[in-house]
Amino acid sequence: YIDNKSDNILKNRSGAFIVLDHCADISDYNHVHEIWDKLETIADDILIKIKSDKRNPLTPVIRGFEFSSVESKLIANEIGNSIGIRLTFIISSPIQTDIDPEKWIA
Repeated sequence: YIDNKSDNILKNRSGAFIVLDHCADISDYNHVHEIWDKLETIADDILIKIKSDKRNPLTPVIRGFEFSSVESKLIANEIGNSIGIRLTFIISSPIQTDIDPEKWIA
C-alpha cells in the first residue's frame, strides 16, 4: 500500500508472466541466446499490447499497470530443457478510504 503522505491510498499488486520455449540442447549457448532473443521480442509485443489496452476504457484493471515496475529475468530449466523469460510487474489501484460505521459497531 502507498499513501504518499496523502489521503489517496493505492493498493499495489504484483503479477508475473513467463514466455517459454523448448531447447533441444541447453548446452548450445548460441541456440539458447537465439531463443531468448525470440522470447524477448514476444514479451515486448505483450507489453506493447498492454500499453495499448491502458487507453481502452473497457480494460480498467490495466490502467494501474506500472511500466516502470516491469523487470525481466532470463530463466533456463536443464531438467525440462526449457528456456524462458519471466517478467514481473506492479498493478496499482485506488482503495476506498471512507469508513463504513456499520462495520465498527461494538
